[in-house]
Amino acid sequence: MKRILHIGSTYVFALLFIAAGVFHVIEPSGFARMMNGWSFPYVMVYATACLEWLLAVLLLLPNVRITAAKGIAVYRKIGKRAKTQ
Repeated sequence: MKRILHIGSTYVFALLFIAAGVFHVIEPSGFARMMNGWSFPYVMVYATACLEWLLAVLLLLPNVRITAAKGIAVYRKIGKRAKTQ
């Protein structure tokens, strides 16, 4: 049962990360407003969407799942810092 919950939560988290990337592409202006002072905010929005998709796919691959989880942790930490400044 514990294994099923672990795998299920991994897939749900990957799906949410994919959805976040889709929302970056659908509504880039909202995300670009968060990047005041950046030279090319829309490029950064699309780049972060691609990064979220990449990390979500890597999270689904068992042999790189731990590395992907660490990458997501770093990405979230950087993103949170950027929003608070």
